[in-house]
Amino acid sequence: MSADLRHGTYTDRRPLPFQTFAEDWLTRTRPTVSPNTAVVYEWAVTKYLVPAFGLTPIQNLTAEAIERWQAALLAKGRPGPRSVTMFRAVWSTILKDARMKRRLYCNPMEAVRRFDVPKRELHYLNAAQVKALCERVGRMYGVLFLVMAFCGLRISEVLGLEWPDLDLTRRRLFVQRQIIWQPKRDCQAGQPRWHLAEPKSAAGIRVVEIPAPLVAFLVAYREAQNGGPNPLGLVFPSETGMPLAPGNVPAGVPSSVGGLGTERHSPR
Repeated sequence: MSADLRHGTYTDRRPLPFQTFAEDWLTRTRPTVSPNTAVVYEWAVTKYLVPAFGLTPIQNLTAEAIERWQAALLAKGRPGPRSVTMFRAVWSTILKDARMKRRLYCNPMEAVRRFDVPKRELHYLNAAQVKALCERVGRMYGVLFLVMAFCGLRISEVLGLEWPDLDLTRRRLFVQRQIIWQPKRDCQAGQPRWHLAEPKSAAGIRVVEIPAPLVAFLVAYREAQNGGPNPLGLVFPSETGMPLAPGNVPAGVPSSVGGLGTERHSPR
């Protein structure tokens, strides 16, 4: 051991269950990453990594065992290969940290074989289909989809818009926040499941030009909205005046896409 200490190759050989290290890693990592990333890490660790390897000493993890687990997930088909790729990234990050903390001599993920992820074909609505969709879903969802389609906003960004973010005179829209929703299990009693946060990256904070025809829709929508509950000044609030949950936006258009000559699209 003294030689290992002198050469900087010492590792702690006391058995440490993977679950113990992974949960501690989550606690240490959570304050250093974005809320969205923290949710993804916790989902991967608690739902997939710990159930499979929780009691295994971290020193006993092997590339072969991880490959068998990976192959079983891919054979099952759910979650999909993109999610399994995400699990690989979480694995690598955790085990890299374990190596840095002298719990591992080497990172077994370096020897786990990769796999090809099928390319996902994207389908887009054309202008006529967007028009037909917006006519079917009512004023609020119609304007919401127009903003997403012609200003290029993500669903979390458009739901975080406040009226001061829109300069309708100069036809400018300021993207400076997004809405983050947490799983109910992660919220204390009485705590809202949502909070407003900055975009994921610095590039996400931006100014977007509003097309001239869209201004008239926004003006009419704002006038119709006046008088309803909206303590946060949101552009697209729920009926109670609170932020909409992204998962409820498709629910607001249950079969509207159905007759448009295309398959159902996610508003992401």
